[in-house]
Amino acid sequence: MPWIFIFMMLIELSCSLRITVPSGVLIGANTSIHLLYSDNDPSNFVLRTFLNDEGRLDASKFSMSVTNFMKDTVFYASFAYIGNYSIMAFLNSE
Repeated sequence: MPWIFIFMMLIELSCSLRITVPSGVLIGANTSIHLLYSDNDPSNFVLRTFLNDEGRLDASKFSMSVTNFMKDTVFYASFAYIGNYSIMAFLNSE
């Protein structure tokens, strides 16, 4: 039962945004992360990246607070490892 509770809490704290990243990302190089604005998007949230490692998500060191999100915006991050990453937005940093 605790797993279901934790899962429900994650759903409640996360939000859905349109995020695009160019193909051909190089390790260690700055990579543009494009946030595409929609009217129902929250104005304040935290972006986190997670490395998809054998079916589990490992948090990377990239975390960025976004404030006053009211138009399309570009952020930059670098990725330290080869692999598939997930970029997620959360309504608060905890």
